[in-house]
Amino acid sequence: MKKKTNGFTLIEFLLYSVIVTMIVSALVVTGVNIIESRAKVAVIEEVNHNGKMAMNMVTRHIREAKEINYPAQGEEGDYLSLETHASINNPTVFGKDPEGKLTIKRGGSEERRIISEHVALSDISFTNTTRPEGVGTVRIEFIIEYAGPAEEDFTRVFRSTESIKSAREGDFGE
Repeated sequence: MKKKTNGFTLIEFLLYSVIVTMIVSALVVTGVNIIESRAKVAVIEEVNHNGKMAMNMVTRHIREAKEINYPAQGEEGDYLSLETHASINNPTVFGKDPEGKLTIKRGGSEERRIISEHVALSDISFTNTTRPEGVGTVRIEFIIEYAGPAEEDFTRVFRSTESIKSAREGDFGE
């Protein structure tokens, strides 16, 4: 008489256990990699967003300015001072505060930060590249690094050159 056995042998049990362990381990490793990649992408997006927003604000103010107060023609400085067409906003100054944040101060108003607390400027420079008898032109360069709670590191250099729009173009209607 043949006996039916319902069950596994020890070898089968060990083999199935190893296969299940390998599959679960692969899923855990994949999950950890996805989480780490997502954190890295968030850090890169934070730096890029703040850098682009800050550069857009600085270049817009340069385009709308009347003239460049500082730095002098052919010189480089760590802040930018602009004379605007609205005297209430004079001077408009972009600079870096002690905590590494890009700031703007317009006229008698209080200085305010332009970038989030999760990023910081590690370097900033404004170069007045205006040619003799030319329209005011400024080269802007700053380095933003991630300074938030994540363990990820990311740094990016932002560069641009912008010129003052001439009032002769009818932009300001003075």
